[in-house]
Amino acid sequence: MAERNIAAVLLSPKTDFVIQERPIPAPGPGELVIRTHAVGLNPIDWKRQAWDFLVSSYPAVLGNGMFTLCIFYLTISQLWIFFTATTN
Repeated sequence: MAERNIAAVLLSPKTDFVIQERPIPAPGPGELVIRTHAVGLNPIDWKRQAWDFLVSSYPAVLGNGMFTLCIFYLTISQLWIFFTATTN
């Protein structure tokens, strides 16, 4: 099943949001990608959109409240290293 990343994007200052498919980022060293199941706009976001403040560049994806599900896959050796590191 293909993954999709749908976002409400603010293309330029003081314009309406546009629904777009965005690329799913690849994690760098020491990072992880979190699958987001739902996201909502914070009440401050419509003010950021309407008044063009606290947006550093465009296009911009606003919003910071989300529901995520993190699943970690560890090998037995990774689990052992984690266990011994936390119990010493």
